[in-house]
Amino acid sequence: MESDPKNGYLYVVWTDDRTGNLRIRLAKSTNGGSSFTDLGTIDHNPNNVNRQPSLAIDDSGYIHVVWARGTSGNNQDPKPFISYNFSKDGINWLSNDIIVNDNLSSVYRGNPSITINRVNGNVIVAWEDSRISGGNTTPDIFFAKKKISDNQFSQNLKANINSGTSNFKPKFFVDKSSSANFGDYFYPPALYTDFIDSSTNFFLVWQDLKKDPLGDIYFLRGKVIISNLDLDIVGDSLHYLNFGLVPGDLWVKKTIRLYNTDSLNNPDKSDGPSKSIAYKLRADSVVVENCAVFKLYSKLPDSLLIGKYVDLDILGVIRDGCPYKIYYGTFYIYGNDKNNNEAYDTVGIYIIGPKPLNDLSKAKVYPNPFKPYAGHKFISFTNLTDNSRIDIFDVNGNKITTLYAGNDGSARWDGNVPSGVYTYVITDPNGNKTLGKIAIIR
Repeated sequence: MESDPKNGYLYVVWTDDRTGNLRIRLAKSTNGGSSFTDLGTIDHNPNNVNRQPSLAIDDSGYIHVVWARGTSGNNQDPKPFISYNFSKDGINWLSNDIIVNDNLSSVYRGNPSITINRVNGNVIVAWEDSRISGGNTTPDIFFAKKKISDNQFSQNLKANINSGTSNFKPKFFVDKSSSANFGDYFYPPALYTDFIDSSTNFFLVWQDLKKDPLGDIYFLRGKVIISNLDLDIVGDSLHYLNFGLVPGDLWVKKTIRLYNTDSLNNPDKSDGPSKSIAYKLRADSVVVENCAVFKLYSKLPDSLLIGKYVDLDILGVIRDGCPYKIYYGTFYIYGNDKNNNEAYDTVGIYIIGPKPLNDLSKAKVYPNPFKPYAGHKFISFTNLTDNSRIDIFDVNGNKITTLYAGNDGSARWDGNVPSGVYTYVITDPNGNKTLGKIAIIR
């Protein structure tokens, strides 16, 4: 619940499942809470899960809401995005929700918290994010901010120093003063993060479960150092690169352009331009779900002058045997300014596959022999063409079963037959065939 500082109206935001899907709704009270008017649904994500909303109201009466926006219909969707929207009256909202997280990979995110800096009006959001550790039990605390006039949030920054531990449930306390009031937050198992958005200082308290299951409370004071360097990456568009549908185990090359921005060449005008030559340029390879891999193929220059750009090739691959799906990753390129302060930019990468092959020459059948007593669960047929048919016969030539490959060029058989040697015949849609034998040992 939050109150409007202009008129004292009360607002409440919650997760609601009256339509069968979890949605974010808002209500308003103009009489001190004696009664509320339901203002309706906030989110624009009707077919997926929306939960964990957080609410803030600025000094002009604008209502700001952030929540975990699911990417599937699963009520326990563990890998949501962090979404944001705002409204002047609680009824008319932006036509499209704004995604806060700049990393679009399939990782755990949750428990967003939002506040308003009363000094400059910035909207600030913090949340749990596992983009580094990959596990939902070891998230980091990330935060980002925007002006109300901006159509996107700033680059996400990690608040805690050490990754790989358990950092949970950020909560803001923002004040005009330069000192923090932590008071009641030092008692386990309190789960709070306090942040003050001044020009340089931030103060942080969080709970870490690494050493004590009840949680140790850590305190940190630091400075937000603004780099003089502004790097922008352009792929198919700003911050976006699509590899499309690719076969398994085949490296595909795409090109991005890296700018050290100036007033004329500044693709992302929400920041920059740069005021320094870029030094120590570097990039890390990215692995998504142990299936998709992205790495820089081109050599980065030792430095990049202001207003200049360099074209770079990135290689992407989906490992053979991985499930057919869309894999999302985020590729980072880092640099340092003349004072050795780091800056970076990201490009969201999408790759689909593995693409079914055009023939059956690389068809695989495994495990062979199939041994249920050794823990084998099923027999896999992979590297097939789309819609291939697999017929299984016993030693007498009797057909046991027929399977069909999906759009990923694969199929599975439970092998629920007596021990013996069975023949498989794979036929593609053009009538081409390949055959072999499978031994089943029970």
